[in-house]
Amino acid sequence: MENHSFFDRCYKLWVLMAQTRDAIWKARHRELLKYQLSAPAIAVLIAVETIGDKATPANISRYIFREVHSVSELLNRMEKKGLIRRTKGMNGKNRVGVSLTEKGREIYQSQLEDAKSICNVMSVLSEEEVQQMRSSLEKLQVKALEEIVSQYKIPVPAFSNDW
Repeated sequence: MENHSFFDRCYKLWVLMAQTRDAIWKARHRELLKYQLSAPAIAVLIAVETIGDKATPANISRYIFREVHSVSELLNRMEKKGLIRRTKGMNGKNRVGVSLTEKGREIYQSQLEDAKSICNVMSVLSEEEVQQMRSSLEKLQVKALEEIVSQYKIPVPAFSNDW
């Protein structure tokens, strides 16, 4: 019976995390409406800026945890809007590089400055609570990434510790 209780607690915590993430995304989505971009498109802008020279459709898909074909479709739409550019033969290979255009970089920068909802939500936490939450989320992330790698044998993105 104790295993059922542990599972029940874990499941309820997972639901709470998912609902919290969804609520924050919904608040953030309202801020992003003026850019006429979806949250995944903004995630691609962030990924390309963060990854830098090594941004490829495959690396972007790993970074935002989406399938490569979904990212490719998204990149097609973003390229038509003039937000990103693709270059073939990256590093002398047959890989396709992805970079932000000036328009894409401007939207990337603007959306960062407009992230009031995220700051408002996070402002209820003390500095100590932020550090505790970060530590807990990093542990959960590492464990989840281990699950993904063991199930799918895929490389996963490295996240920066500089915050």
